[in-house]
Amino acid sequence: MKELMNYFQLPSSDLFLANYSNYYSKLDNLLTDNVVFKKTILKYHMETSTGKFITILSIILLFSIIFYHIILEIGVLLKIWSHPTADVFVYKPVHCAHVYINLNFIKRKSLIDHKIDFGNISNEKNLNKLYNVFYKDKSSSSLKLLKKPLKYHIEFAPDDYNEKDPELGTTLKFLRNKIMQLFYESKFYNNDEFSNNIGPKKLKIDLKDIKIFHKKEEVPIEKDNEPLCLVDINTGNTADAIILI
Repeated sequence: MKELMNYFQLPSSDLFLANYSNYYSKLDNLLTDNVVFKKTILKYHMETSTGKFITILSIILLFSIIFYHIILEIGVLLKIWSHPTADVFVYKPVHCAHVYINLNFIKRKSLIDHKIDFGNISNEKNLNKLYNVFYKDKSSSSLKLLKKPLKYHIEFAPDDYNEKDPELGTTLKFLRNKIMQLFYESKFYNNDEFSNNIGPKKLKIDLKDIKIFHKKEEVPIEKDNEPLCLVDINTGNTADAIILI
């Protein structure tokens, strides 16, 4: 056995124990001389050999656990491996309970005059123009027909949730329909102010004419069947809605 250890240049058990005792002694001296251990309640843990052993072992275990979790989280963030509890604690988004909507109107002719084509919204130039219309350029914001938008607070009851997956709550399509319903029921639509300043009295609106913007980006109609929480519209968020007329 000794010949085998010598061949692989492995330390003997006596040498290993000697090295272990040497490292333990150094750590013992380091902790004993440390101000934290001298002037706090921890000094009582270093008065006996048993207390020293338990204290040193606890410190080694503590730093080992901290080091393990640091390496684990770095690996998870870099997607090198998955978290050990990923199969047990499965992440599921929280459904959206209520949202705030700022509703305004834009005439299609105004968009044509500004060479903005809603049918080709994926075009980068159009996206920049839309960004200016809704959020940035004050001159472009004149395209909006209302100086102050109509404000709605929409709450979702369990009956409004998606039947396929009620745990994820309401879909984007339901929100579009709700905006259209609230608009038709509003006093604003049913008085002369709308017909005089916005459009015809019996204006027919299609769902595709309702554009919803959140975090300064449009939430496209292609995602209408997805729950709000999966398109990043969460409880208490404020979204902008534009109706094209």
